[in-house]
Amino acid sequence: MLVLAAFAIVVFGQASLLTKQQEQYSAQAQHTALALIKARSISQDVRTSLAIVLEKAGQDETDPRKKLLIAAAALAQWERQIEAKYASQGVELDAWAGFPQQAEAPALAQAMLAEGKPKKCSLCADLSSPAEDTQGNTVPFALSTIILDNGKTAISSQGLANIQPLEGIATAGKLSIGASVLLPEERMAFTAAQEEQ
Repeated sequence: MLVLAAFAIVVFGQASLLTKQQEQYSAQAQHTALALIKARSISQDVRTSLAIVLEKAGQDETDPRKKLLIAAAALAQWERQIEAKYASQGVELDAWAGFPQQAEAPALAQAMLAEGKPKKCSLCADLSSPAEDTQGNTVPFALSTIILDNGKTAISSQGLANIQPLEGIATAGKLSIGASVLLPEERMAFTAAQEEQ
């Protein structure tokens, strides 16, 4: 009888241990699932809000040059707004434009986690960074990321012709506008971007 009682205690103890481990795994899985949902939501918001800015900015302007300048200013404003929006939610986000390289993505995410802050790709810059247009005026770097395509603002590396050449920005691959995102609590880092067609 004593052996049976001891066996029951061992089995019950192992069952309790298994239950605790299962609860721990369940909590970890739930945390990961919620982090992935949050990341997907932020990614979608970056792309959707960017598309709205590109569609709406300067839509009533008929002069092509003015339309591009309005759109460039709207993109610079979008950068400030989306960064502030997510900062207020405890998310670190850095909007940018440039030529992110696929091979750079894993190292970029690791660097963001290690340094605890979002980082741009090596061939990227802030949309609001000052640049000089072909007439010598100071304009947002965003002007170099867009063109008019059948009267609509579109992301394109052909927009680089709108500004004087910049040091440190080389063209390699497709131009993208997006953001580097760090979710500190979730220990997750990623980029969300819309590339030129």
